[in-house]
Amino acid sequence: AIHIINGMLIFLILDAFLKKRGVALIAVFLFLVHPLQVEAVTYISGRGFPMAVMFMLLSLIFFLIGERQWPGKEQISFPRIYSALSYFCAVAAILSMENGFLFPLYLVLFLMTFVYRDGFARDFKRSIAKVLPYGIISLLYLLTRMFVLRIETVSPFFGAPSGTLATHFAGRLYTFLALIPFYLQIILAPLQLRVGWAIRPATSFFDLRTFAGAIILMVILAVIILDFKRTRLWFFCWGIFFGSLLLTSFGVSPLSDLFYEHWLYFSLFGIVTLGAWYGEYGYRFLAQSGGRFWSVALAGLFFIWVVFLAVQTIKMNLLWGDPKTVYQNIIQYEPTNGLALNNLGTRYFTEGRKEEALAIFATAVNAGVREPLPYYNLGNYFWEKKDYDNAIMLYQRAIELDKNFYLPYNSLLGIYLAKGATTTALYYLSQLNRFEIYDPFQNYHIGGAALKLGQMEIAKKAFQRVVRYADDNELDDSKKVKQSAIHLLQKYFLN
Repeated sequence: AIHIINGMLIFLILDAFLKKRGVALIAVFLFLVHPLQVEAVTYISGRGFPMAVMFMLLSLIFFLIGERQWPGKEQISFPRIYSALSYFCAVAAILSMENGFLFPLYLVLFLMTFVYRDGFARDFKRSIAKVLPYGIISLLYLLTRMFVLRIETVSPFFGAPSGTLATHFAGRLYTFLALIPFYLQIILAPLQLRVGWAIRPATSFFDLRTFAGAIILMVILAVIILDFKRTRLWFFCWGIFFGSLLLTSFGVSPLSDLFYEHWLYFSLFGIVTLGAWYGEYGYRFLAQSGGRFWSVALAGLFFIWVVFLAVQTIKMNLLWGDPKTVYQNIIQYEPTNGLALNNLGTRYFTEGRKEEALAIFATAVNAGVREPLPYYNLGNYFWEKKDYDNAIMLYQRAIELDKNFYLPYNSLLGIYLAKGATTTALYYLSQLNRFEIYDPFQNYHIGGAALKLGQMEIAKKAFQRVVRYADDNELDDSKKVKQSAIHLLQKYFLN
């Protein structure tokens, strides 16, 4: 439903400002049916993207009406009500998915393309002045994220905590350029779709993929400059495309070595709008120039491409009917995809197929994947068998891959405490103390270990988190853990 609403909102915006209903219809149709959208629409963890887009589009519409810039609404009454609704939707977009904080960028692109047309410098200044309140909202979110919620935000200049893509600025730039041909390829010919794609980082400008991406980017920039005095559509559409990838491809936030198809959800808006504009122009030009055969041929090719997209979309929707099939499909194309192997192994484990799950985890570990979860899960097996040496090796490898993955720290704390290695146990307890952990069972384990090690403040903090985050659901023992934590707090810390 959210995806359909987004299509309707996009149609309203394009129809009002492009003043070409055919272009708006084609663009929206492609946006709705493209198979790259299946993950974001079907997968629950990807739905934040469509929801954030919905609120951003609503915020844009309310903003334009409030500013009396919407065609036919220039004399609207009570414009401040619409402005207030716009601010509300901007906040809701950020709360839906953090890519919503990019709304000020999209708003600048829209204003400079469709509203202000007095020259780049003047239009830019006017747009920034109008967007400033939204920029403040986004800035407040970032500050809250970093200093209140303490979620790590990583600059592309200084790297990130894990993954080979989480590297220095040059490495990220090379990889970003290398991905441009890949993005265009899967948009035009979406074959072998598999949700998560393993990405081979580029390490040099002379990597063929990076060089090709740089050439494509230079051509795009050249056309943007040439077109800016005419339609500015290239400026808007490619701005949407690349702007939507800022948080993922270029690594403003931490990345693993994976590309997810839902990252292109809003980027497709820019591409399909540009494609629909020039497709309609090409058809009209051929029809008016007397080349009926060529206009019909163009329409026929478009129809064949749309049928191809529809078939791929149906296949992807059928695939998403069973999570195991999704993971098996990824592994079919990428046998060493660590996240897919781990998820498939976890699925087998929850179904009671323990031996198959362990075989999957072992496959991932033996392949040297850079995803920490298979190492952690296989480490749990060895810990259960009291094979501490292998468990420690696997947990430490998981930490090497992601120093912010707290679960192996907790497991190592338990192992070294069981072995009587107090000094090492204290080290891992101190490492755990830097995380804000929400799992009541993990917190209870930390609190118990801290009591045994005489670290009373850490124990108190852990038990308080158990009480704060545990619910009263008796089915998963949360209630029992909560009651036990309350008892221990009263026993050791109640004055």
